[in-house]
Amino acid sequence: MKPVLIIAIVAAAIIGVMFTPVSVYAETIEGENIGRNGIICITDPISTPQQDNRISVSLNAYAVNYDVNVIIQIDGKTVKNKDLATQRWTPVTGLFTISEKNSHTLGICLWKSAAGTDTRTLKFNDLNWDTFRIDPNEGGWIPAPQPTPQPTPSVEKYP
Repeated sequence: MKPVLIIAIVAAAIIGVMFTPVSVYAETIEGENIGRNGIICITDPISTPQQDNRISVSLNAYAVNYDVNVIIQIDGKTVKNKDLATQRWTPVTGLFTISEKNSHTLGICLWKSAAGTDTRTLKFNDLNWDTFRIDPNEGGWIPAPQPTPQPTPSVEKYP
């Protein structure tokens, strides 16, 4: 092969890698005038079989600003607070205990840790969750027979 052709192939491969998106679909949480330790959440109701007592959650998060964390909430309570690298997609996962009832709320939140009132942005994609039951007598789990829905977000802002 000629050197020019090899350089062109390598350049095309590098450009292809640089512009490959993590996902086509991404939710954005954005707010301004958020005080220090301020939080903005997108919530989604979850219907679960009444006997399920665990939920696994996974997503990729992207912080535009250095002082933004992603928080996962179940029924309004923070169960995970993840520090994010600035301008880099970060996987966030967790396995959490839930009460054995048939309705819960999953919240994905932007948490701002520094002072200042300018705009803050958090993007996330590939949100997946699944509920199941862990039986302490048997030591195993039984997955719930339900698909993961696409979220229909509503935005809540806390001072």
